[in-house]
Amino acid sequence: MLLADAVVIIVAGWLDDVVITAPVGTAVIGMGILALLDADAAPTWAFPLVFSAFGIAVAGAAELMEHLSDRPSTKQWFNAVHATALVITGATAALCVGEPAFFAAANGGALTSFFAAETFAILLLLHAWRQSVAWYEYAAASIAAVGTLWIVSFLGITNPQGYVLIPGVAGVALGLRARDDARAGIDTAVAQLFMITGIALLLGTTELQSLATADGGARYTAWLVAEAVSVVLVAIGTRSRLLALSGSAGFALAAFHAVSQWVQSVPL
Repeated sequence: MLLADAVVIIVAGWLDDVVITAPVGTAVIGMGILALLDADAAPTWAFPLVFSAFGIAVAGAAELMEHLSDRPSTKQWFNAVHATALVITGATAALCVGEPAFFAAANGGALTSFFAAETFAILLLLHAWRQSVAWYEYAAASIAAVGTLWIVSFLGITNPQGYVLIPGVAGVALGLRARDDARAGIDTAVAQLFMITGIALLLGTTELQSLATADGGARYTAWLVAEAVSVVLVAIGTRSRLLALSGSAGFALAAFHAVSQWVQSVPL
């Protein structure tokens, strides 16, 4: 019944050229899909998959509408329907964050949550290109990077390095791009914030792990040196003083830990 009502709402709105009926009708369809999933006692992991696919279908309908219709209000209809697709996929990804079971190893919900996050990121990126809003590109890339956390969880990786690697690298890369992106109109401090966040995730996590004792501390101290070298090399290639300072700080911390570990190993 809900699905039939939604079709009536959208068709009537299209005939009368009432744009608001597009998101309203789509919301009714969403409620109908939710009712069907509940009625069939669908597994929890299926919800992100179904609603992400629903968002893709809505975005596809917007594209089809734009290409097939020549009415003056087509642009308004496209924007309304595409914005609705973004709300659907964004809300789906956000709700996945609140489901602890989706962060468990080998849980199907982790994969469908990843799919939901990447779907939202891709639709947001397409929206950024259409609207020429560079900020959306950075948001989409950030969401895509954070979405990989579900893959790490699915694989059962417990080492924090697995969780910070991709978001950390993405933060540095986005900061470097924002620094040189004339379209974005981003303040230098914001570009630096991206880089600082990335460096904090990478070097900061390793620094905390290197505070461990015995072999664990030595292993992560060596990894801290490797990361510092990488950061310095990137700094040289991109002429970034911030990265150069961060890499130097990484070297200093690694040297401090190495000396401390050597002192502790010397018999008294």
